[in-house]
Amino acid sequence: MQPIFEEDAGYHCLTRIAHHTTDLYLYSCGTQKCTPGHSFGPGSRPEYHLHVILDGNGFFEVNAKTYHLKRGQLFLCPPNTAVHYYADLESPWYYAWISFHGTKAPLFLKSAGFDDTTLIRSCNIPPEKFTALIHQMLRASQMTSVNELARLGCLYRFFSLLIDSNGMPSDNFAVPYDVSSDTYIEHALQYISVNYNSQIQISDIASYIGVHRSYLHNLFKDKLQQSPQEYLLTFRMERAKKLLSTTSDSVKEIAKQVGYQNAFSFSKAFHRATGMSPTEYRLLPTHKI
Repeated sequence: MQPIFEEDAGYHCLTRIAHHTTDLYLYSCGTQKCTPGHSFGPGSRPEYHLHVILDGNGFFEVNAKTYHLKRGQLFLCPPNTAVHYYADLESPWYYAWISFHGTKAPLFLKSAGFDDTTLIRSCNIPPEKFTALIHQMLRASQMTSVNELARLGCLYRFFSLLIDSNGMPSDNFAVPYDVSSDTYIEHALQYISVNYNSQIQISDIASYIGVHRSYLHNLFKDKLQQSPQEYLLTFRMERAKKLLSTTSDSVKEIAKQVGYQNAFSFSKAFHRATGMSPTEYRLLPTHKI
């Protein structure tokens, strides 16, 4: 996708207004087709400043290092950090930017692949996808509550895209958001207890609680010393044992009641779990109905 050059646009008038949230909020945003050698700094700002390079080349100096950057790359200027960046003399860059801050900004940036030592990364998607959201922010420039919510919505969508385009799955965080691991386990177990009798998959459980499947697997191994699949199987088998020992329902009926499509697959799973068939288990002297 080739960059579409538009008139330079931006606003910087949000720094002194009250914000509806302290989690994440916008200071400024815009686009700029730089002239040869156009530069900022050396200097610093009190907020985060993220650039999306749409075309051309330029240089970014930070922490005593100089980086040559081009289309399809992002670079981050952290708060109160001395930086110097300038356009190439022959092929000056065209970039878009957002300035932002908030208590959740460091967490979101880490999930997007940035930290104290990693201030540059690839867009991994056409950079115009980021710019489209910045243009939506620019169209909501009037100082009204409605427009602030519109800008905030675009900012969160920007970060969603930023995280999703990172090298790892967007929801495979070390700690997704700020919810405790015990809370995720509690909701996962509750989901299993309600839905074990249907054709649920582990991906269904992960989707329900809003985490990546691999993160759910790690949670179960850490907290319960077994995988989600192992827990679901054990849960179903315990329910099947109770039904076999307390009801006269057929094996076919019980299979459906614990989430199996047919008696054959249920019987195989039951035998692997207990060492006997459902009928043999029902005939045990302690299981007389």
